[in-house]
Amino acid sequence: MFQSVVMWNLSRPDEEMAESIERVEYRGYNPEKTNLTSQFANKITNGDIKPLAVGNIADKHCPTGRDLYYAKGSNKDYRRKGSKTWGRVAGIFSQRYLGSLFTQYLNKRDVRNYARVAKRINDFSLLFRKEKNTQFQELNKLASKKYEDPRRLLRILEINGRMEIGTKMIHTILSSKGNHMNPIDLSVEYKNKKIEFSPNPVEIGISKTSTPDFLIEKFKTVGDIKTGVFFDDRYLLTCAGYALAYENWKKMDINWGIIYFLPTRVPIDYAKPVTYAQLYIFPLDDVLRGWFLEQRDRAYEIVSKDSPPDFPLDTRKCEGCKYENVCKDLGLDI
Repeated sequence: MFQSVVMWNLSRPDEEMAESIERVEYRGYNPEKTNLTSQFANKITNGDIKPLAVGNIADKHCPTGRDLYYAKGSNKDYRRKGSKTWGRVAGIFSQRYLGSLFTQYLNKRDVRNYARVAKRINDFSLLFRKEKNTQFQELNKLASKKYEDPRRLLRILEINGRMEIGTKMIHTILSSKGNHMNPIDLSVEYKNKKIEFSPNPVEIGISKTSTPDFLIEKFKTVGDIKTGVFFDDRYLLTCAGYALAYENWKKMDINWGIIYFLPTRVPIDYAKPVTYAQLYIFPLDDVLRGWFLEQRDRAYEIVSKDSPPDFPLDTRKCEGCKYENVCKDLGLDI
């Protein structure tokens, strides 16, 4: 997350790509462009369906949306509790590691050499492993592929932690020597501090309370941490959704998104590469916002029906879905 601020300062997308957000119309405070149709708004008002979170709309596992219906469908007879998966537990484990790291080092200025960085991150990782031993052992039990290794995951997080604190160290040194870099001690809000947006669900179709992973109001930027094997275009939708939620709540613009993507599983047989977070900084333009709104309306169509969608024809994406066993029990042939 320190990396996010430093890379923003170096690239200044608000200057390089300013034209991308000059005429954005799909703002969360623009009812003509972003409000739910009266059909879905009435259903929320009457309690027939519950408002959806940004993740319900942006995330996708099942091609037909059957998993969404199990979680949020109007017919409660079809509600199911999904099982835990390695990817989901690893994602939560990683986010807690990064959040704790950021909390501990946010205001520290005494880390001035790499040897000290390496030692501190090593000590931090050992303590984190001890405190989160239950989740660590759970990852061991859930692992079903050879690249799902909690020890390697912790090693990836440790390497990434070194880079985060090292990035802050270099930035601080350069700033103190008058190299005209913006100070890193911006007001960066992050999930450990409970960022909470409170949009009007009946208007925008996004539930209270919406909690992105971090927010940099000075840069009009919202960010989310993602983990996995490969980057998915749908990750961008998450930031678009949080921007719309914030704008509906505060009536102020959010123009940029940052995805902090950490590859936690690298399915490579012949090498074990050193991996660290990849940053994606992008404008939240009308194309992306329009895509989110289309997915929002489709999600509400799914959860409003009396029964879930059919099983997917292509079952390759069923692997790793937390409802895989539920669908098998109901007749899905894999």
